[in-house]
Amino acid sequence: MILKPQFMLLISATALFFFPAGEASGMKITDIGDRVKFCFSRPDPGFDKLQSFLKAADSVTYSMSGLRASDKTAMCSVIVTNDEMKDGFEIKTNGDMLRIFLPADLSGWEKNYKTHSAIISAMLLVRFGIRPDANYRMVPDWITAGVISKIEMRRNPAMLSGVLFYPGMQGLVSAGVQPDLWCIINNPLEYGDGPSFTLYSETCAVIIDSIARIPKGRDVFMAILKSATNGEKPDTAFKTAINDYITKSGFDFSTVQVDNASPEKKAEIWFGITVRNSSVNIFFPGSADFVEKRLDELKTLNYRVAVPAEKEKPEQQNSGTAEIRSCEIRELGAKWNEIENPEKIANFCVRYFSDLSNQSPSLIQNDMNRMSNLFSNMKDGDKETFERDFKDAEANLRKAILKLRQLEDYIRESETNFVPFWKRYSSELKYIEETGTFTEQFCPSLNSILDKEEKNF
Repeated sequence: MILKPQFMLLISATALFFFPAGEASGMKITDIGDRVKFCFSRPDPGFDKLQSFLKAADSVTYSMSGLRASDKTAMCSVIVTNDEMKDGFEIKTNGDMLRIFLPADLSGWEKNYKTHSAIISAMLLVRFGIRPDANYRMVPDWITAGVISKIEMRRNPAMLSGVLFYPGMQGLVSAGVQPDLWCIINNPLEYGDGPSFTLYSETCAVIIDSIARIPKGRDVFMAILKSATNGEKPDTAFKTAINDYITKSGFDFSTVQVDNASPEKKAEIWFGITVRNSSVNIFFPGSADFVEKRLDELKTLNYRVAVPAEKEKPEQQNSGTAEIRSCEIRELGAKWNEIENPEKIANFCVRYFSDLSNQSPSLIQNDMNRMSNLFSNMKDGDKETFERDFKDAEANLRKAILKLRQLEDYIRESETNFVPFWKRYSSELKYIEETGTFTEQFCPSLNSILDKEEKNF
């Protein structure tokens, strides 16, 4: 394609805007991507890590924005300069142009969390049409921490392309532990907090990825960012945006009593479901204990009672309210005619067991899928035999879980007998060596735990 003279003139004018008059000549420009330019006067080996960060930051923030390739977005120029800057960086905007100035000395770049956060915040805001000049300081810390975690994931060569893996969260969820949502939102950690920041930022990344998967995730991010830049507290901004999504989307809470739940509680329930489904999946399945615990959690269902219009009380008519009852999941067939919209409950159960099948090791997936098929066939099937069929399928599944647990115990015992202690716990031993006294603050019992484990080898 041949560029028209008018377009070439526009490019030249843009370049003049990017740089101060004294720097425009002699500047070299490298394309980080379609939206980001990296500008410098002299090459430096340290630029490689900076450019890698910029490329990942651009990709993550653009993905969060939900923009299409054809959508107009601000151009960003990152300029390395010898000028002194009060905060160690400068952020300026003019129309659709964003300029980020960084010092020529990048010796401490990798651990400069303050500058990392500022760059991420500025890029994110312009993707949502918000001027970042002063507002970049208002972006919630949990968002910048989550983006930093996602950047690290993208730069990790061991990660599978297109597969999201949260090892810290996977360990917590498998052990039945759920992080405190409001502690994460309101009490941010910093890079200098060591391993605890890694787990914290990974949790924030789970939240970001979960919002991004929402059909109108851009609207949720936009609401959070606008509220934050208007001075609202992080938890208020998050709670309002998430509950608005929950209300509009009809998010399914069929296994939890939420009719009278507060907005805070609904957000916590959404977070719990999100964390579990994100961290345990077909690539990184849960253990036998995890599967059995999840199976036990769905023993009862909540449902609205279907009441004929002629039997409604006057205060119930047009009020949208209905009596809430509970039943054991095996009773769904017997209660079918009593339930308001029973197909919706059955469809939820199909999704639940399908998700649990994807979170289970392959050894028990077939038995889990049989459970899911029972609910798929309910609409046209014999509801009178459902309870018997369910009991039989559950009994077979429990037997498969028992075999899985026996296999896990055998593998664990084999590791104890044949894998040396120093190799089995190499990451923990390396962690103690590198962190020194920090271990006593982050995990004071780690040394005693390892001493106890060493006796088993």
